[in-house]
Amino acid sequence: MLQKTTNITAVLAVALAMTMGGFGCADATLAPDEDDDDSAGDSDSDSDSDSDADSDSDSDSDGDADSDGDSDSDSDSDTDSDTDSDADTDSDSDTGPDTDTGSEPDSDTGTGPPSDYCDGTPTSCSSFDVATCVEQAGCSTSGSCSGTSADCETFDVESACLLQIGCDWEGDCTGTATPCSDYAEETSCEDQGCAWLSSTETCIGSPWPCYATYDETECNATEGCSWEMICDGYASSCTFLSDDECLDQEGCDVNETCGGYPTACSSFGTTDACETQSGCYWVY
Repeated sequence: MLQKTTNITAVLAVALAMTMGGFGCADATLAPDEDDDDSAGDSDSDSDSDSDADSDSDSDSDGDADSDGDSDSDSDSDTDSDTDSDADTDSDSDTGPDTDTGSEPDSDTGTGPPSDYCDGTPTSCSSFDVATCVEQAGCSTSGSCSGTSADCETFDVESACLLQIGCDWEGDCTGTATPCSDYAEETSCEDQGCAWLSSTETCIGSPWPCYATYDETECNATEGCSWEMICDGYASSCTFLSDDECLDQEGCDVNETCGGYPTACSSFGTTDACETQSGCYWVY
């Protein structure tokens, strides 16, 4: 009986020793892991997790198995953990986000909004009358002369005659020459351009026509003819005249229109020029 009790006591002693030894090993095994965690907390400068380093002070002992760590002087005075300048005062970790934001958007201005410009579609030149045509850049007046020119003979004043293109103010021998048969004397008969027949003492032939005389003297010497200034010639047709000539030609008129190609709105670089062009507007 005594022997049996002794054996039981020995077994219990061994079990207790193994139990106590197991706790010691566990403490020894866990301590390095926690030290690794603590070192990671101390060197983590970018995550700013100083609280992890402070909470690991219980396991940052030199092998002490104090489970609650409240009175562990080695853990509390661990300057590596509490005063780790890399973790607590790391300017790169604490101020990084503040300096990275704001500077790039402020300095990245890009090209900015487009500058002011002239936009729109210019009004067609054909939409304007002659008076306003010249106000539209790229447009000009043009026209054709139409009508029937007045004959030169209709003008009896020199100034009016000379304005009619194709007409001239000149002298002319007009009238109807006296017939040769009217003359009974040889001299007057021959002066009229007729022939005197001595056998019969008659004037025969045909007198010079008034229009056939070459100058004022000959005209006035021919009976029945007279020299006078007239508007003579052939007035030019309206279709062959320019706009300016057409305006002065009696019987002609200018059919003027506005034509051409209006200048594009994008060609104007100033507000005034842009807004003067019909159909264009300035974009601010």
